[in-house]
Amino acid sequence: MSVSCCGQKIKLETSQNKNQSVMNKGKVLIVFFSHAGENYSVGNIKVGNTKLVADEIQKFTGGDEFEIVAEKSYDMPYNELIKLAKEETQRDEKPAFKGEVKDIAQYDTVFIGGPVWWGTYPQVMFTFFDKYDLNDKTIIPFTTHEGSGLASCVEDLKTAYPKAKVLDGFAIYGHEVRSKMNNVDNWLKGLGYYNMKSLIEQLHQGAHIDIRDTEYQQEVHSEIDRCRHLCFIINQTDPGEKEKVLSLEHKLIDDMAENAFLTPPFQIDLANCLHLGNNVFANHGLTVMSLGGITIEDGAMLGPEVGLFTVNHNPEDVRIVYTKPIIIKKGAWIGARVNIMPGVTIGEGAIVASGAVVTHDVESHTLVAGVPAKEIKKL
Repeated sequence: MSVSCCGQKIKLETSQNKNQSVMNKGKVLIVFFSHAGENYSVGNIKVGNTKLVADEIQKFTGGDEFEIVAEKSYDMPYNELIKLAKEETQRDEKPAFKGEVKDIAQYDTVFIGGPVWWGTYPQVMFTFFDKYDLNDKTIIPFTTHEGSGLASCVEDLKTAYPKAKVLDGFAIYGHEVRSKMNNVDNWLKGLGYYNMKSLIEQLHQGAHIDIRDTEYQQEVHSEIDRCRHLCFIINQTDPGEKEKVLSLEHKLIDDMAENAFLTPPFQIDLANCLHLGNNVFANHGLTVMSLGGITIEDGAMLGPEVGLFTVNHNPEDVRIVYTKPIIIKKGAWIGARVNIMPGVTIGEGAIVASGAVVTHDVESHTLVAGVPAKEIKKL
């Protein structure tokens, strides 16, 4: 199996083979409750911590999601919420929820997750447990928490479903969900699930990946090795042999317009994530770290020793990487020794003065300069 990524087809053979074990587990359902808004330790968030974990499980398993959404509102300050949660637990209240799972019998494995409120899952989840019989299924619990771990969630599921196969479960700190999703990935791999998307696709969708991961080493470093080899050959080629240089550049960069040209020497780590439009020109000394995807549109020009960097590292664990793309729009002019950081878009016809470090988007037809780059004037 292959998909198109950054202008070049990437083989997914290892993911496809590994997912044979997933198919043997039967159909998967991911049931979860997640609380957005004000949360302990992370403040106000648009997407709840548990939903992020549930979405990651979906990526690995290909399962269906059912989010338990209470009919009553939990949109309130954190202190009020924990007070209400305590009252619900003490009263053994079973709040109503919206929607329903169609044909619960079709699922063999059910992931069940939520935050820990007063020692167990939120009470609205117990309303779900009362409604749906999961006794003939494999149940895999997970929680997001700020110190409670799994609390009594596993035991409560065993009580609710005494004939189900309830696994040990997984717990992750809510404040670590956004920075340590690789812990979720490693747990899922331990269960025999593997993300069917390539690692490059995952990174382009915001995933955080451990560079020690075997799949990372196989997929990313195979392309890095290919690019290092070709860059070495190109950089050792007589510059007078322009046709040979161009031929090698097109061998290196699949998504490169015929009349684009890069002046050797240069270094590109992942050419399969690089797009060069018509009449793109880069002077010598170009350094490209393109794991996050780089698009250089028609007529853009780059001066000597420009650096384009799409990769960043988690400060809590520098071996965890994540990416953001760089886009250089039509007719932009990038001066000598400019460094462009992850996630930046350079607008059409913009000029970046020599030596600038660009950390934010540059509007079209604007001159920027400095460290960090700031607007000087409109053009």
